[in-house]
Amino acid sequence: PPMESCDTCPGGEACHGHNLRPVLRRVFALHSAGVTNKFELLDRLSEEDEALLEEHARGLTAVCWSKAALLATTDLLAELPAGGEPPTVVEERLRAVVAAFERFPWRIGDLVTVAPELHQLVVDQAGDDAPVGALGRRAFVNLCKRVVWDR
Repeated sequence: PPMESCDTCPGGEACHGHNLRPVLRRVFALHSAGVTNKFELLDRLSEEDEALLEEHARGLTAVCWSKAALLATTDLLAELPAGGEPPTVVEERLRAVVAAFERFPWRIGDLVTVAPELHQLVVDQAGDDAPVGALGRRAFVNLCKRVVWDR
């Protein structure tokens, strides 16, 4: 599966990865605004985010964090505005995502493993004309490899 679930995943709306997706999106926004310390990031999350973290903290695995990070990455790539050079804007966003999420226990290498599926999820969400769609699947996979391996 493109984004696996842990062995004890309750599935659907109760999935830890699914529920942590919005928290990581807000982590990305804070990181983009210059808040880079993990503890400061956590301190600046809303009460709603803290409640989600507390509710889903039990049973969280690297698989859960990876799923949340990849789902949030899908959203963040789909939100890229049209215009600019697709390779440049997509690479900049991917590097920013990895930088924002790297202090969390997700498997960053999964970005490469699921790159083809991630490309399709982003295109399904944003359309073929969005930067990721304009980039094409093979170029996106290569870009993911470069971002992960050049860290």
